[in-house]
Amino acid sequence: MRGARVKAKKIKRQSYSHSSWSDLPENIIRLIMNRLCYADQIRFQAVCKNWRDTDIHGLRCADKLPWILAFNSYSCFLYDPSDKQSYSISNPSFRRFYGSHVLESKYGWVLFQGPTVMVSSRYRPELTRTSISLFFYCLFTDEIIRTPYLEIMSDIDPFTLTIASTFSTNPVSSDCVILVVRMYT
Repeated sequence: MRGARVKAKKIKRQSYSHSSWSDLPENIIRLIMNRLCYADQIRFQAVCKNWRDTDIHGLRCADKLPWILAFNSYSCFLYDPSDKQSYSISNPSFRRFYGSHVLESKYGWVLFQGPTVMVSSRYRPELTRTSISLFFYCLFTDEIIRTPYLEIMSDIDPFTLTIASTFSTNPVSSDCVILVVRMYT
């Protein structure tokens, strides 16, 4: 077919002159973030204000090995065994965690046991009332959720009291349940 003319189809291009990446709908942003690991979620949120303001409660990280978390007075240390990367987040506000220790971490939240208060029982001096404070902290949003004090009456030396705990779902959910088990060492 020499000399035959082929008509080129004209492709209509839509004009998006007023659209930008920052205008992505929140559900699309959440779908993207669900596929990212923790460090990449932090970088993703740094792109623009709209992405940073996306509600991340209930968001989970991509399926990877769990990270190792450690706190000291001024820093949070994270180790990603999948990528063999270490990260350090320095924040003077971490001082508020002094005397606390990590009990559990899920859904971007860390459950801490705060400092313990011990008082002898007025009516039964052989018993000691131990008040344990538990609170949640979100590394993504720097948000803290405090729980009511946990009161434990015991005739065993309170310094030998340790607790283990876990929680069922995201702490901002009304379905969240905290399970605390006391153990004696």
